Amino acid sequence: MSGGNGSARSPFHGGIILSYTEIHDVNICWRTLAARDTRVYKKGAKIPAGTDLNYLLKGCVRLTAITRDGVEKIIWYLKDNTIFNETPVFTQASLATVPLPPAVASLSSRARETSLAPVFANYCTHDSLVGRIPFETAVAAGRANPELILNLCCSFGLKVSLLACKMTNEQIASTRQRVFGYLATRLKNTEEAGVIQLDSNFQDLASYLAVHRVSLYRTLDAAREQGLLDYSARGKSSAFSTRRPFSGKWSATDASASEENRQQGPGASEERSETGQQG
Repeated sequence: MSGGNGSARSPFHGGIILSYTEIHDVNICWRTLAARDTRVYKKGAKIPAGTDLNYLLKGCVRLTAITRDGVEKIIWYLKDNTIFNETPVFTQASLATVPLPPAVASLSSRARETSLAPVFANYCTHDSLVGRIPFETAVAAGRANPELILNLCCSFGLKVSLLACKMTNEQIASTRQRVFGYLATRLKNTEEAGVIQLDSNFQDLASYLAVHRVSLYRTLDAAREQGLLDYSARGKSSAFSTRRPFSGKWSATDASASEENRQQGPGASEERSETGQQG
């Protein structure tokens, strides 16, 4: 995905693979404005939401949803030249001028009082340089240059589309399909065997893919036995070595993936709902 010309590309050209693509370089036209007020956040730090737009100049940030009973779900990963925190900022601003209908506002209020309403937080997975764009500054810049607002709309639409694809795949795709689809996004060339280094452990990976950690290990062990890949995990990192190019064996339409869905049966969705509860 490239944002050099101020636009964000549509994600609907890669099926399940695009569900796990890292978002980057979609808001380059905002970089100069964001560079005026910057701060360095260390790996593992939580970035305050605040009332301003945040811009990731360098590093990696993950969006995590946390329920009141402590269950965590990784939503996506963002990299360089990406704006984040725009949803709460613009939602709050819009409520001041266009209030929600009473029935919707009441529903929203009740949802916040239950454990079903998660809290969203952005955490740095690497040391990161983050710029701050005050809301008023963003509005003024957008009035002076409408292309900035168009870019923001495009990148926001991209995030919504990716999230929709990811949610759909979590309901209909097998563990095998999700794992291989994710690994495909981390390979530089799917036509060749390669090595994938991740700055995340298997617990984080299971949360991101919405699979049970036991199912993740079983899928990887089966792939290892089939001679497709090897893997290792150490502390907060993990590594994968593919032994052959991505082909029919890795395909989301692979017969073995369909067989996995059949064998999982009705209990599969229950297993997936446990994601994030395993230590």
